[in-house]
Amino acid sequence: MFRKIHSNRKPGVTVWSSLTEEFQVYLDKLKSRLRSLLIAYPKQAFALMIGLIIASLIFSLTGVEKPKATAAVSKRIPVIRPVENGLSQILTQADALRESVRIKEEILLMLDKDSLTAADSVHLEKAIDRLHQLTITSNPYDQN
Repeated sequence: MFRKIHSNRKPGVTVWSSLTEEFQVYLDKLKSRLRSLLIAYPKQAFALMIGLIIASLIFSLTGVEKPKATAAVSKRIPVIRPVENGLSQILTQADALRESVRIKEEILLMLDKDSLTAADSVHLEKAIDRLHQLTITSNPYDQN
């Protein structure tokens, strides 16, 4: 599971070098087109750069208001309502506990056998998966 994966790629071949090799023709055309535009219209290009700097300065000083941190934090914290969750949650947890005990007994019975058939293996795998699902759904606040 924790084996090191060896790659047989050439050290000079990377994603970036492959992309530049593939699109070099289009990049050269774009570069020459941009160069010819800047040579033809230098004053307009300079005015555009100064205008963008001024617009950036204006937006940075008077830009969009930052959202309040308290509103963001309150949305992430789950609201627990003990009256609504009371009895129904207890019954759901009890059913899940009964089912997990039953599944654990089945798993132990299968593991006590000397040899497992293919059907036993499939049944064992499904039982383990179901037990894992019950564990996850029975405690939603557990992150592990």
